[in-house]
Amino acid sequence: MRLDKYLANNGFGSRSEVKKLIASGKISVDGTVIKDSTYNVGEGSVISGTDAAEGHRVSTEMTYYMMNKPSGVVTAASDATSPVVMELLGNDRRPGLNPVGRLDKDTEGLLIITDDGELNHFLTSPKRNVPKKYFAILDGIPDEEGIARLKEGIRFKEFTSRPALLEISEIDRKAGTSGVFITVTEGKFHEVKRLAAAIGCDVKYLKRTMFAGIELDEGLAPGEYRKMTDAETDMLRRAVTKND
Repeated sequence: MRLDKYLANNGFGSRSEVKKLIASGKISVDGTVIKDSTYNVGEGSVISGTDAAEGHRVSTEMTYYMMNKPSGVVTAASDATSPVVMELLGNDRRPGLNPVGRLDKDTEGLLIITDDGELNHFLTSPKRNVPKKYFAILDGIPDEEGIARLKEGIRFKEFTSRPALLEISEIDRKAGTSGVFITVTEGKFHEVKRLAAAIGCDVKYLKRTMFAGIELDEGLAPGEYRKMTDAETDMLRRAVTKND
């Protein structure tokens, strides 16, 4: 793998930042200074030259984790006031691993964490129409008109949403609440909450159950994670190939 691509994929900076770092002569591979960004690094090579990279041993095998994100945890590498999802990895946490997209602090459910930078970029690109499915408990019961508006796309001040699919799974008419599944393809900030509000409902609980065709392993308790199976990672790669 190219040196600049490897460093960028493993969290040592953006592609442009690591190119500058390499060109400055600050990066060594197996004891030799390398100034060529296209230099191919092999499995087991040792990269040195910065505090972050000092003694870093190259592994070209990508890692993919599925996590059941709990409420109250921030989708970030660090936060001044709240626990973050990366801390839940414990001893498996290492440079280069990053969450794919984000879930709000109060949202639970499926979160993919990987060091595959290209896949991460693809899955979070707003142009790619990657499906994301959520289970929500709503304060309110959507009517047919509201469901139809979601399918057509709702106009907000700054954008018009892409079509969203809402399926009602349970209704409590006495309490005036409903359980629904909502599938979206964008990932705008607070998207599901804003869509629900636009049809007269407030989100009381939100959990992502599917991302890019991958279903949440319900055997994972909130805060638990596991390595994704080969079948699951193949499904992600097929999603990339399909949309290229």
